[in-house]
Amino acid sequence: MMWRRLEFLGSILELGYNFLFTILQILVRVKVDILRQERTRRVQHHQTRPVCHRRTWSHDAVS
Repeated sequence: MMWRRLEFLGSILELGYNFLFTILQILVRVKVDILRQERTRRVQHHQTRPVCHRRTWSHDAVS
């Protein structure tokens, strides 16, 4: 089993791929997908809240 894995990894390296780069790229993609889902969830939650709960700012209230 271990020899087959090593042969497979060797063939990947022969094709010119870099393991570290590939793993980091996958991790970054997963994190970006999670952040996008969280942002979408926040926007949808904000849009579904009743208007009376939304904060409104006016110039008079700030100064």
